[in-house]
Amino acid sequence: MMQNIVLVDDDEDHLFLLERMLSKLQEQHPVAIHSFNRAHKALEWCQDNPMSLCFSDFEMPDMDGMEFISALREIPAMDHVPVFMITGVTDSEVHRQARERGATGVFTKPINLVNVLRAVSALLHLDDSQAGIEELQQVSSVQAGS
Repeated sequence: MMQNIVLVDDDEDHLFLLERMLSKLQEQHPVAIHSFNRAHKALEWCQDNPMSLCFSDFEMPDMDGMEFISALREIPAMDHVPVFMITGVTDSEVHRQARERGATGVFTKPINLVNVLRAVSALLHLDDSQAGIEELQQVSSVQAGS
């Protein structure tokens, strides 16, 4: 079954790097990567398409990452999809607020690509995705503390 991963970031360079990083998964998994440089466009897509995992930037011009996650969680089919915020902000209060809004975890820039790939790969392999979510949360918590 095809797994859809959604990437949302207004910075084209960051979006390209995420695409390149996650494209490595396509060698081992039936994964489709859908990239959006505007949160509103990503939300429109999510209204009509299934998604397995999402990464969203925090600071975006039209709608920040927290607003995006809140809006995404209002879509019935998206209420349990793992969503990770990516941010250059290291303030633990921002990370806490992101989790309160519905983020599964927060990755701080610069992203440790090996940890993200390992965790995402584990999540996509599992029948019980909760175990993969817990692994991703642990990796993002450790990364935020470093």
